[in-house]
Amino acid sequence: MNKHQALLQKYERALRDELLSDRSAADSVALFNNWKNRDTRDRLEIYDNALKNIGHMAGATEHFFGKMQEILNVIKDPVLHFCVITHSTYQPVEFLSVLDCVDVGILDKDLKSRAIGVLLRNQNDRVRASKNMTLLFNNYTLFKPFVRPHQKDIAFIAAENGHKDLLTCLNWSPRNPTQQKIFFTACCVGGLLDHIKQLNVSNSELLHNGMLGALINGHSQVAEYISSLPTVQWDKVDKFEALIYAKDSLFDTLLGHYKTHPKYPSIIRQTVYLSLVRNSGSFSKILEHTPMDGIESMVRIVVASRSKTNMKILLSHIGDQHFNKGLEDLEFKHVQWAQEYRTQLQQRVLKKAVKSAPTVVRKSKM
Repeated sequence: MNKHQALLQKYERALRDELLSDRSAADSVALFNNWKNRDTRDRLEIYDNALKNIGHMAGATEHFFGKMQEILNVIKDPVLHFCVITHSTYQPVEFLSVLDCVDVGILDKDLKSRAIGVLLRNQNDRVRASKNMTLLFNNYTLFKPFVRPHQKDIAFIAAENGHKDLLTCLNWSPRNPTQQKIFFTACCVGGLLDHIKQLNVSNSELLHNGMLGALINGHSQVAEYISSLPTVQWDKVDKFEALIYAKDSLFDTLLGHYKTHPKYPSIIRQTVYLSLVRNSGSFSKILEHTPMDGIESMVRIVVASRSKTNMKILLSHIGDQHFNKGLEDLEFKHVQWAQEYRTQLQQRVLKKAVKSAPTVVRKSKM
């Protein structure tokens, strides 16, 4: 290590310690001002390593986030603002509030172009992706000259996060079947019903998967629209997972569609199994429409998880005979627990029956 690298490391440690200290933002501003005339590459290395180490140390606090916002409002170093964008990927989610103070206008052409690439990194992290798309939209005029090479990727992420205003700015549309498939699915996940209608998708499997994506993300209007389309071949879908997330009338509508499937018994069993394992959706509601054959396999899951609620639901649906069959080959400790809890349930039912029984008043002899 030469003297120059050693000096940069010294500055990086000093900056890291200062940012994580309880001192005010004014102290940090003074430190940044001491370096404002240093070479761009040096500043980039100092800021980059300081923020990287803070992220690795998990040392960021609420005081740190507030301090960073104050610093960005005062220090107009484009390298610092670019580094904040870059490291929002690796910092805690709370760090995203710091992005509100980033000044994109001070970035040069190269940094703006590189910043767009950074904003497209975390497309699978919905929280960060949404914040990144908001930053891109709020500064779209500044980013526009550098957007063209990334239009498709931006459109996919924007659609998935429901950023219809950003899509309007992009004015992009799919150019081939593969792009249409990805964009349609993203619009379903993001709840963009108007865009979905414009795409005129007719592929049955794609429509069904899009409906599932919409339901998982809470967009019931999209799911209701797709469920009403005559192009979905309900008797050929390979899963009924949408039932786990559908509510009220949509649940009944989908159930009616799925019952036309020749493999309804086996697929509905898979669905109720998923609901049980994931602990999501209405296990009892789906169970009501599940045939008895093969349902004993769920006893093992319920008993092993020691879920009294699910055991009560399952027991009331399949009865003692099927439940006992499900207990076969289970470990003694699981069987013992299940039998003890079943006895408790039976005793409660008996007590309730006794309490509700009419009282017989005997007439006394005259």
